[in-house]
Amino acid sequence: MLKLTRRELIGMGITGIGLSLPLVYNLLLGNHDLEQSEYREFRQKLEQKVEVDLGRIKKKSLTLYEIKNLDDLRKLSELTARKVNGRQYVLNKDIDCNGEHLNPISRFFGVFDGQGHTIYNFRIRDNYAGLFGDIIGSENNSSILANLNIENAEVEGIDYSGLLFGNARFLSVFNCRVSGNVKGGKINLGLLGGRLEHGIVLDSSAKGYVNDEYTTQLIKYAYKCLIRWKLKLFYAWFFCCYL
Repeated sequence: MLKLTRRELIGMGITGIGLSLPLVYNLLLGNHDLEQSEYREFRQKLEQKVEVDLGRIKKKSLTLYEIKNLDDLRKLSELTARKVNGRQYVLNKDIDCNGEHLNPISRFFGVFDGQGHTIYNFRIRDNYAGLFGDIIGSENNSSILANLNIENAEVEGIDYSGLLFGNARFLSVFNCRVSGNVKGGKINLGLLGGRLEHGIVLDSSAKGYVNDEYTTQLIKYAYKCLIRWKLKLFYAWFFCCYL
């Protein structure tokens, strides 16, 4: 079991998840002030949520919308801007954006299954910048991003920015891979995502540059999250929480 201290979680900020060997070292060796029963309850709750969310991906809803091309991707951004949410989307083929600028898919609430496909070569410049800008969910009904790859993307944001998403609450991310560049302010810029609260990230990876510095960082700032990422031949689990 990981032993986490309030001092480390606050002082280290649980920032740079997937990036810093000193962070890993301190988290593994620290002493915890969280009761074991509380920790187990927190862990079990998140593990149960993983099973529920994975089931939601497999169970296709009646309101299933297909994304087949760049125009469909732009329409999704327009829909969420009008607060049309709660839908399930699937990406049915790879999309090459050819360096075109996209608006973030903001205020997203729903399920997006990339089905293993890749979105290439897009550019985004905004606050809360990312393919998905600002993501919302609820404790009992998280938004989900799954099985999606992003390659050679460029994102520039003022704050809370990443290649997949900028800022998110109650979001589950499964099996997503991203590569590219993120630029902007120095607060909460990550490759996969900028800031995540009450979230789950499983079996995902990132590589690229944040403000011209190479990194494999996933999330810059995480609050009450379960994060597992693949590091070469083994998996690392982190149960991050403030209580």
